[in-house]
Amino acid sequence: MEAEAATKVLDMYKEIIIYLVIVYEGFEPYITQMADQWVKYVKRFDQLLEDALRLSIKATMQNMYKCVHGDEEIIHIISTIPRIYEKFSLPAGGLKKFYEVIQVDADCNKLQALIDSEIDFNINLINDHIRMWDPYAHIWEVDKHQFMAKYLEEKHRAIDFDHLIIAYSDLANAVQVKETVNQVHFVTLNSSELKKAIIQHCLTWQIKLGELLRKITESDIDVVYAYIEKSSEEAMTMPTDLKELASAIATYERLVSEVSKIEQTFSPITDEMTTLAKFEVELSSDMVTRHENIPATWNDYLNLLEEAKKALELNKDKFKTELLEQAEEFKETAKVFCEEFYKTAPCSSDISGKDAMAQLKAFRNQLNALRAQEQQIRDGLAVFNLTTPVNLDLQKMEKELEKLEEVWELVVQWEDSWEKYRTQTFWEMETDEMEDNVMYLFRY
Repeated sequence: MEAEAATKVLDMYKEIIIYLVIVYEGFEPYITQMADQWVKYVKRFDQLLEDALRLSIKATMQNMYKCVHGDEEIIHIISTIPRIYEKFSLPAGGLKKFYEVIQVDADCNKLQALIDSEIDFNINLINDHIRMWDPYAHIWEVDKHQFMAKYLEEKHRAIDFDHLIIAYSDLANAVQVKETVNQVHFVTLNSSELKKAIIQHCLTWQIKLGELLRKITESDIDVVYAYIEKSSEEAMTMPTDLKELASAIATYERLVSEVSKIEQTFSPITDEMTTLAKFEVELSSDMVTRHENIPATWNDYLNLLEEAKKALELNKDKFKTELLEQAEEFKETAKVFCEEFYKTAPCSSDISGKDAMAQLKAFRNQLNALRAQEQQIRDGLAVFNLTTPVNLDLQKMEKELEKLEEVWELVVQWEDSWEKYRTQTFWEMETDEMEDNVMYLFRY
């Protein structure tokens, strides 16, 4: 509009100049004789044009004030129009530029002040109108990626997703029903693009929430199937020895205790699938099928646990029978060992101390081995809540063995001392040492 107005004003200005040139050309042969009259004539038109421009600007500004849609661009337009005397290269004669005259015109300045006041007032009204959209600012200000990451960490339920998706739908509806075109004083505001952008943000939030819920649901379904696969393998791994039997029993008891915990996840998964269907989130056929098959797959797993229980019971009976047989065999072995000890243990002076200690060490090693075997049998029976008394034959035999070890240790010490003393000369003997040693040996 500014360019169009400037062109129009300049066109009228050029037309005035053309007519003045025509007048000039009519008097050109006599122009030197009437120079003063020509200058006065041009100056008069110049003054008339100044008055015309000033009145035009004033009228324009009055109109602008009525609709309060004005600014100082008019002064800029007028600044492009030269004085007539300039076009004819005549002296200014005290005349100022058109725009300089208008800039200091009292009426124009008064009108400009009124326009400025109206504009400021309207700006405040527009700001108040803009603040109407502040309650919706979070829709475009919150980072969606960060929000989704945090929402995932917080482990929200399907009902939370349902409420939030509906909330964004309600926000979109609330925005949709707001007036698109609003007249704020003298300014017409069209909010169609803003409304469209906010509604698109709401749609994006709904889509991203749906995608997040689908991701969570897929993960939850995967967890169920992964658990069934892993637990099935654990349940059907049968023991090959007592240590593995104890571990297998503990594993079975753990799996049974976890049944209710896993079953409690089925209902939330169904809620998630229902919410996804409600908001028409696109799901793969494989995901739908896997969800539908959870009850049947879980029932097969429970049947497998029953089979594992029966297999464990059979293994328990087998290991229990073997242990009881081992316990009986151990009693016989311990009895034979004790009889052998009582029969062959060194109890006479026909054998040296060192040979006697060697025999006793062999008995001690055999005894330790039998004790270890006995403890292994006791640990095994404990798996079946059974106990077996300490073998009294071994207990009695061990006490006898300890006494013999004590005696023969003294014998060895005496033999070592005697061997040392009998080879020494009289002068080499340490009588105090000999006396201490003899006193030590005879204490026992």
